[in-house]
Amino acid sequence: MSIIDLSKENFRETLESEGLVFLFNYSDLSQECVDFHIIFERVASKYSGVQFARFNVMLDESVMQRISVSGIPSVYVIRNGNILERKDGMMSEEEFDEMVKGETTI
Repeated sequence: MSIIDLSKENFRETLESEGLVFLFNYSDLSQECVDFHIIFERVASKYSGVQFARFNVMLDESVMQRISVSGIPSVYVIRNGNILERKDGMMSEEEFDEMVKGETTI
């Protein structure tokens, strides 16, 4: 599955779309975010029928405030435009895979 790189222009449309979205908020200035990028890409490649998106919080602070990003890295689980879950901070590959697995079996 490919990962959608979000911008101010496609952010709203992607997050309000039908279905399940895993949103990774990051900054290239954070080593934890750089490390989690690898995990995010690896786990995303294992699943189909689910959207994986990432947003560089340094691009637009207003978007960051809109969804209340308080820490990075962070992953939001969004279904049909509603935020169901949010995890701030680093996760292992196993933790993130379990998060995705748990949401895709509902």
